[in-house]
Amino acid sequence: MARCYIFLVLIMLQLTSAYIIDEANPDGESAANGTEAKYEKDAGDESNTKDVQRLLGRLLKFIERRRLVRRCARRAFWKTRHILKQRKGNEKSALRGSYQILQHGEESTASDRRWLGALRSEICSGCVVKRICNRPPKFLRRNSLYRNRSDCRKLVLFLASHIPSGEQKLKCNPDERYRSIDGTCNNLENPKWGAALTAFERIEFPDYGDDLSEPRKSQSNKPLPNARDISRKVEITTATTTTTSSLP
Repeated sequence: MARCYIFLVLIMLQLTSAYIIDEANPDGESAANGTEAKYEKDAGDESNTKDVQRLLGRLLKFIERRRLVRRCARRAFWKTRHILKQRKGNEKSALRGSYQILQHGEESTASDRRWLGALRSEICSGCVVKRICNRPPKFLRRNSLYRNRSDCRKLVLFLASHIPSGEQKLKCNPDERYRSIDGTCNNLENPKWGAALTAFERIEFPDYGDDLSEPRKSQSNKPLPNARDISRKVEITTATTTTTSSLP
């Protein structure tokens, strides 16, 4: 709970694609990982950037005043009390059928603590966004980007993408074969890009089946394997490994 309270103001809005979450959220309270191009276009010049920062400040004060962080953190805790007991059984069927060829490792590379923290973070995030948009405050409804209630979620996530992230020096291993579990060092020149607990900026928008988290479907209309399952299941090697990856 303590970690969720400390970081949730960042987690809640600065959402990343590095969370290690395998099953769908039972109440659909997960938050999207990006914004649409129309919002970036409308906020491109300097004057609009100032408006975005002003609106963001009002949104954060609204969240604090309504105590949404504390309420959603408590909700996430109670919803995940017994979920670790179910995890072992779920992992056995995480990759099945034609996806078994991708299962190199015997055990998950993510610890129970980090996995549970990631799941609670996403539940907290989606809960806060949902509560904001159930009854959008007037300052959001009066914004030119707000046309109807369905735009509220995208507007909130757009504002979240403008929260600055702190700089942190990281030592990265250039010989690692696979993605890091927390998203750091996947870009060696900018090791914080895409990392958990940081603001998230995209050059390309995410491509999910439902625009949120569901995997896309193939041309035969069958679901593609979940990228998070693959990243979690394949073996993680050290810099001393000299073999080549069997994945294309």
